[in-house]
Amino acid sequence: MLDSTIGICAGADPLVIDEIDELMPSEVLREENSDIITSGDVLQWFLYATHVSLRNRFIYIETPKAACSTMKRMLQRLEVDDPEWRRSSYLHDRKCSPLLTPLQVPSFRRLRQDSCIKKFCVIRSPYTRVLSAYFDKICTHQPQRHIVAEILGRTKSQQGDEITFYDFVTAVATQRPEEMDPHWRPQKLLLYVPEFHYDLMLRVETLDADIELLGHLLGCDLRPFYSRIQRGRTDSPLKLPEYYRDDGVFRLVSRIYQDDIELVRSHLPKGEDLDPRDSR
Repeated sequence: MLDSTIGICAGADPLVIDEIDELMPSEVLREENSDIITSGDVLQWFLYATHVSLRNRFIYIETPKAACSTMKRMLQRLEVDDPEWRRSSYLHDRKCSPLLTPLQVPSFRRLRQDSCIKKFCVIRSPYTRVLSAYFDKICTHQPQRHIVAEILGRTKSQQGDEITFYDFVTAVATQRPEEMDPHWRPQKLLLYVPEFHYDLMLRVETLDADIELLGHLLGCDLRPFYSRIQRGRTDSPLKLPEYYRDDGVFRLVSRIYQDDIELVRSHLPKGEDLDPRDSR
């Protein structure tokens, strides 16, 4: 559970918050919309993944497997104004982050509606992202592997058997989007698109250049605070042609992430395509 990762900063009154329907985009909590998450676990994820800075006037919503570690370290360093600042604890532990959760501000709704508060996120090719999740969480025997093995009907004695990429995406295809692990849950769902308006969507594939755009948006020089984190890197972009050689895998991933593909394509330069079968 994520409860233990969400802390209230000193002096904050947890009672001085918006109602739940003001914290999150309205469609996310609309019960009659069966395609949108309504569970408390998802609210916990929203609180965990939403990073607020009153000092630098921004809201950043993270996407797992889309440079979230790099982004959080950069934004935490910016918040404390120290390019060399290093956390003594786990980077993803919200209790120790200088960035706030929506529960730690008087009115998250007003921040969402304030044009002076800049909202941004990072998106990634769904083909690369789900392959990276496979390498990072399934091939390295993380807890998510056991869940996937159960979906595939593996017995306890078969838990250690190989799970191919095709096996993995076949298991993912049986899950409702809200049931998926955040590392491969659709980005549109994680980012509450289109309910949540963003001033800028950065791309993992062009992050070095996009950081310059983000600096202009925030009115500051981010370069002293920015460097890529290599931990968890899987080099999945280099392996795309190999793992998408099977048209069945390509079609299955394209179906699961159809909305994400459309989202990312809308941010591609003219002439650039997402087809993972092309040589890189």
